[in-house]
Amino acid sequence: MAKSSKTEKSERRQVIDDIRRKQKRADKRQGMAIVGVCVVVALVIIGAALYPKARDIVNDQKWKGKSVAEIGAGADVCGDITEKEATGSGEHVPEGQQVDYTDAPPAFGAHWNVAGVAPTPIGDRFYTADSRPELEALVHNLEHGYTILWYDKTAGDDSGELSAMRAIAKIMDANDTNQRLKFKVAPGPPPTSRRPASPSPRASTSPSPTGASTRTPRSSTAPGSTAPRSAAPP
Repeated sequence: MAKSSKTEKSERRQVIDDIRRKQKRADKRQGMAIVGVCVVVALVIIGAALYPKARDIVNDQKWKGKSVAEIGAGADVCGDITEKEATGSGEHVPEGQQVDYTDAPPAFGAHWNVAGVAPTPIGDRFYTADSRPELEALVHNLEHGYTILWYDKTAGDDSGELSAMRAIAKIMDANDTNQRLKFKVAPGPPPTSRRPASPSPRASTSPSPTGASTRTPRSSTAPGSTAPRSAAPP
């Protein structure tokens, strides 16, 4: 017996409704999958952003309550002191003019003289490759009796060594009640070229230019320690 047109329409409608329901369920599953992927991506991005900060906090806790002598290695790990006559220490050049220093990192030489810029503020104790001022500004700090602990890219890529140097800078800042502890930590220029601000040598100190001397450690890390092998600043 032939089906009536009404029955056929009802069956077609049911088939269409079934297809629509299945499509909605499929769309819903797809939407949930997209949301899930987005959540995972967001968590990865947030985690990647927070990880360096969390790592630094953990590393910094290792040096909490320590003295500089307990963090840095002693002077016996340093190489021989090289003494040179400081030249150009009182020579000021216009801001923006780059100076080709003989040594990398420099211990003396011509520099900028701009209030609030060169010399750099004493409260700015620790610099990264992204935050370090130009060499011409820091050399002016050397003229004013600062000691600068320069570090290279290898140390800059080592969170443990960075943490140790940052701890030294914090200790010097916390104990400097009369601005006599003139100490900074900064990435130095590579030995073959003074630009850009990618650091070198591994860890060396440039004292103020009074017949300037520079001491460079023989190696980067004390046995059983992640502290940079640099002599404690005077």
